[in-house]
Amino acid sequence: MSTSINTKAPADLSKTSGTSPPTKRVPSIFHEAVPIPPHIENAPVVGHDEETGEELVEIEIDLLGRPTKSMATRQLAAQLEEGNRRRHEHRAEVQSKMIAASERYLEKPTKANRKRLLDAIDSRVGFCDSHERAELMMDAIIFEPSEIFWPVIINNWSACDGSYHVASALLRLMRVHSRHDRRKWMSAEQREIYDTLPDPVEVWRGTAREHVRSIAWSTSRSVAERFATGMRAGPFADPVIAHAFIPKEHIFWADEGSEQEIVLDPKRLRKLTVESFDNGRLMQAEAV
Repeated sequence: MSTSINTKAPADLSKTSGTSPPTKRVPSIFHEAVPIPPHIENAPVVGHDEETGEELVEIEIDLLGRPTKSMATRQLAAQLEEGNRRRHEHRAEVQSKMIAASERYLEKPTKANRKRLLDAIDSRVGFCDSHERAELMMDAIIFEPSEIFWPVIINNWSACDGSYHVASALLRLMRVHSRHDRRKWMSAEQREIYDTLPDPVEVWRGTAREHVRSIAWSTSRSVAERFATGMRAGPFADPVIAHAFIPKEHIFWADEGSEQEIVLDPKRLRKLTVESFDNGRLMQAEAV
């Protein structure tokens, strides 16, 4: 996903207020005027809207998990701030419900209570940015049993971005929970995908050189090449394409979506090689 926002020269977001809601994260706040708090009312003017001439003030927005300076009208700045307040309020409410559901399931592990807990966790990890989802998911399931751990991980992992910082901790948890048959928590489609995989499986990973030995790989080289560009997170300093084979028993699960993802134990990779990836050009491979 590309963006025109320039972190050196603040971008003008004021035109957003005259259109339909720009994202799902603030679903209704743009349909209503909100009181402008004093700190926004008294903020210095940094520009004017090209069409309406309204004064613009500097704001800070969350762009792919990173604080970014931009500009907006005072009303839009107030709307964004109010939307953020409502999100935090909603998240706190959802968090409380999830904790209560976890305590109920611990006390009485019935099928109905399990479903309530899974639904509560899905609500918690679903109401967030994709770059914070992995960390929230880990926080939600770190102390949960396998019948909660595996469905949550398998069903939400593909919606996580920038998850390398939790990969090591998640790997340790997956090794512990692998003592229980994770296949029973896969969907019928996921079980079929896993069962039809060859043994061993040929896999690729596009990433920064320092992040080669991680859990997320693909059965598609073209997918790995796409990831080697850094995609939405921006380019890597030292991008590579890693290639290896993994014994099927060390695959946690597989997904035949657009990324053809294989989630695996990187310690069990075989015949691992790494190629430098420079602006789409592959350099000489080296064994690791």
